[in-house]
Amino acid sequence: MGLKTSEFLAISEGCEPVELSAGCVAAVEVAAARLETLIDAGATIYGVTTGYGISSASRLLRSEFEAFQLDTVRSHACGTGDPLEFPAARGVWLAKLLSVCTGLTGASLALAQQLVALLNTGLAPVVPRTGSLGASGDLVPSAHAGLCLLLLGQFMDKSGRRYQGSHIQKEFGIDPLRLGPRDGLSIVNGTATTLSLALHASSIASRLLSYSDSLVAAGIEAVSGHPEAFSEEIAVANGLTWVVRTSEAVRAGLSGWSGSKQTRTGVHDPYAWRCAPQVHGAAHWARAGLEEVIGDLLKGCSDNPLITDQTEPQIISGGNFHAVALGVASDALLIALVQVSALTRQRCYQMLAGKVGFEVGLIAPGEFGNGLSQLLATATALHLEIASTQPASMYPYQLDEVEDHVSNATLATVRITEVLKSLSKLLAIESLLIGRIFELSGGTVEGFAGVQLLKILKRAGLSEEGRYEFSFDIDRLSGSILAGEGGFEG
Repeated sequence: MGLKTSEFLAISEGCEPVELSAGCVAAVEVAAARLETLIDAGATIYGVTTGYGISSASRLLRSEFEAFQLDTVRSHACGTGDPLEFPAARGVWLAKLLSVCTGLTGASLALAQQLVALLNTGLAPVVPRTGSLGASGDLVPSAHAGLCLLLLGQFMDKSGRRYQGSHIQKEFGIDPLRLGPRDGLSIVNGTATTLSLALHASSIASRLLSYSDSLVAAGIEAVSGHPEAFSEEIAVANGLTWVVRTSEAVRAGLSGWSGSKQTRTGVHDPYAWRCAPQVHGAAHWARAGLEEVIGDLLKGCSDNPLITDQTEPQIISGGNFHAVALGVASDALLIALVQVSALTRQRCYQMLAGKVGFEVGLIAPGEFGNGLSQLLATATALHLEIASTQPASMYPYQLDEVEDHVSNATLATVRITEVLKSLSKLLAIESLLIGRIFELSGGTVEGFAGVQLLKILKRAGLSEEGRYEFSFDIDRLSGSILAGEGGFEG
């Protein structure tokens, strides 16, 4: 049932309906039947016929299976902290469904059907963000998402309003799932939470990086900069594909601009503009790397143990629940975003410090006061927030003698989500400054990116009382950027 990222987002963000294909149904039923065959043959199956950890030496009776699987879900639902955002929380259900539909877990068809039914309510589980270590599966947050299958957890809608299981049963006619012999373990095991967080963060990062590329173009026109830094000749000479692509994006944003309207000193611009293809290109490259990891995992199964279909059913144990690849790829993007943040802050400095032909603080002739100067302090604070965020996968840890290496990957995806929120505010400040320069210039804005930016600022409903209400404007515009409503599309 593997999905493309765009298909995943259509379901998690857009609440598109879900249905199981005949192939998925067959794969799940075959795996569940194989599990029953192994149980009937007296096989020792970790987490099904045995307990966990030090209790794995004790054998369970078949009459104890359902209660044990229920205890697996309830005992692991011990997370804390703010809940995951609506799309990422729905993504936990969806990622779990994809893993089950590989036909390698032995989970029941009823479990897959319950996931489909809940996804089609348009609601999301309430999942605390703290508790997963990025190995042994995302046990704690996945258990919270799993409680909802039993109608024991909390649900939420897009507005954040919460509902109890009784409401779901009454409103949608969905009854609590009765757990099969492997269902509780399949619910908590695997990397569904980390995968969903990484996928949504990657999607947001793509939007923000494209927005930032366009801001470079709008800024070059605003400050009458040197567009030759983005020439195809320079980009191709660099050799990196994403440098070429970023330069193309900036040139597209400059299309329609007739060139500098004033004489600038020097033969080139500061690094903050001139090196944008190289710096932004590295971030695009890192995001593409994370996207590649995500794409592969969307086709895989992160459960353990797995049921194979060799000459006869077998149960094999491995480490597919380990999320280290997502953690390392997320941290690579985090490091690259720090560089983008630094460049963005420097462009804000150049525009506010009287370096681009306008007064300090972008004060209009005849005005007095600080103008927009203090926005540099906020821009700097945002950059410091981003730059001080430590890559989480640098801190693997030992939980016990068996779980002796946990990747901390889930925290890596949580952190990059927070970094992207800060970066969106920093980009909002840069947008406001470029808009102010266009206002002070008084001429016609010609370039594609500049024209689109003015439309974005107007569409965001920014204040028009001669002075921006800065905090309101930053938050309003950054929210628009994060939601993909502030793009530079024509």
